[in-house]
Amino acid sequence: MNILDSLKSLVTDELLTETADAVGEEHTAVASTLHLAIPTVLAGLLNAAPQKYKDVEQLMKSADTHDTSIVNLLDKGVKAHSMDGYFKSFHQAIFGEKTKRVVHILENTGQASEDAVPSILRIASSIVATFLGKKMTVEKSSFASILNWIGKDKAQILAAAPHDIQNALGMSAGGWNEIDENATTENTVPVAASVGQPNKEYDATLATEAASQRIDNKKMQWLWPLLLLAALAAGLIWLLNKNGCNNENNVDTTEVVEPQPTADTVQISQSITIMDGSLDEDGNWIAAKGDTINLKLEDGTELLTTKGSVTDKLYNFLREPEVNADKDNPENWFDFDDILFQTGSSKLKPGAENQIKNVIAVLKAFPLATIKLGGYTDTTGSEEANVKISGQRAKTVYNKMISMGADKISFDAEPYEGYGSQFPACAANDTPECMAQNRRIALVVTSK
Repeated sequence: MNILDSLKSLVTDELLTETADAVGEEHTAVASTLHLAIPTVLAGLLNAAPQKYKDVEQLMKSADTHDTSIVNLLDKGVKAHSMDGYFKSFHQAIFGEKTKRVVHILENTGQASEDAVPSILRIASSIVATFLGKKMTVEKSSFASILNWIGKDKAQILAAAPHDIQNALGMSAGGWNEIDENATTENTVPVAASVGQPNKEYDATLATEAASQRIDNKKMQWLWPLLLLAALAAGLIWLLNKNGCNNENNVDTTEVVEPQPTADTVQISQSITIMDGSLDEDGNWIAAKGDTINLKLEDGTELLTTKGSVTDKLYNFLREPEVNADKDNPENWFDFDDILFQTGSSKLKPGAENQIKNVIAVLKAFPLATIKLGGYTDTTGSEEANVKISGQRAKTVYNKMISMGADKISFDAEPYEGYGSQFPACAANDTPECMAQNRRIALVVTSK
């Protein structure tokens, strides 16, 4: 899981709501600006002057050890001294005199007002600093290794940030120049990547270290055959896994062999497209988010969502007149990616409200459409128990949608059903990742 996906998973609907209340902005405006601010902070971190590395490292470690988490900061208010002092130092360390220019770009590209952008940028800094500070502490990583970990995703980070950020920071378009992970913060040495030259900002006194690095490179030449063999082995592993949880273009598209219907069962198909993602600490599948997009519905409602989400898929399905509603077509089942439950329970975890609200808005824009909810589990436990709890979870989501304003006429005569471990989204079903993907709620359009 790359750095952007890791940080996106922390931007929950609850956090967005709290931030919106704190800065006095609309939820969608905050989400738009925050999703631009996070990669902007990462770009600034990668572009920070080497002489600032020690300061940045200390600030990130302080973010992990002190009461500077985003939740606590919001509780204190975004204008609190802890943010204006602590994260002002963080900004100065990574952006320096370019801070005002960065804020101006975010004002022009995001949806938040001019007054709210500085506070949202501080919140983005809080998310980045606390996440990386904790990663350094837990993994006992050096600051150089953290930068190298972020740096491998440099292209994706720049693509996610506002277009003008790269020019404003004076960043090159080339690959990341790796830093010697054995160097101290006070004497961090870059190693030229295969594209581009070392950053010119590094002091000329590092020439001796660079010469030493060239000697080490000669010593490493004998490793190239082993690296080629490792690459071939990785390709072989990918091919062997292709029939399990396959990952192509950040989307798992696992072919599922559906069980044949019998007199006692009805063939119900479901989505076999699962977004890339990772497990959280509770073993739940956290789907990776696509790019943030704005949907303007036929009734004039505007929704902020992500490409490939259940909202995006449902909207595009309903607006395409030539696509028929067919619950037996697996491509017509769309999985919710923000709905999680307490372990062994049908009680919803916080964080699904925004996605449910968006789905309701889409249904209201297409009043002739009806849907059905399906609940699914992994293969753990008896099938009788799995069918029961999957049905209870589907019912919970149905009740939640009704309580949030969905019309009952938007649902099929049988509005929800539990299918237990039938029709797995991830066919292997023998790894924690696949089993977590199979524990899900999906919807299908039954008429349109």
